Amino acid sequence: MRTYPAHTLANALGYVSEISKKQLENQDIIYYRQGDYIGHNGLEEQYEEQLRGKRGVKFMMQNVRGVNKGSWKNGAFDTLAVAGQNLVTGIDVEVQKYADSLMQNKVGAVLAVEPSSGEILVSVSAPTYDPNLLSSRFFSKNYRALIKTLISRLSIGP
Repeated sequence: MRTYPAHTLANALGYVSEISKKQLENQDIIYYRQGDYIGHNGLEEQYEEQLRGKRGVKFMMQNVRGVNKGSWKNGAFDTLAVAGQNLVTGIDVEVQKYADSLMQNKVGAVLAVEPSSGEILVSVSAPTYDPNLLSSRFFSKNYRALIKTLISRLSIGP
């Protein structure tokens, strides 16, 4: 699961959703399984390998009835899961939030770049949404609600 504490940058971040059957079949190295979540678009897709972390493995013994009988060899071959890395950008969160507020109920974009380094300081694209809405198991429900909201805004007209 991913979290976005600033509730901004949704269009640049991308989103996380369950891996598709096609993506499962086209893996270069088998890592993902059905039901896993994967980053799509934006920074989520670009840095998926660093953000996802590493799987843990726990070997358990069961009897013929499937009843758990404890760790195999006292966990000697178990490995702990490793959380993914945090992604740090040059975005100034306070300026980003200010730019977001300027774009409320508007359509367009704002981009601020540090000329000396090329570092992106602000990246706003509107309309937008809270990226946390598409980073949970409620992805489908929230996605449908976002699409419905977008369609209703576009239907209103000028």
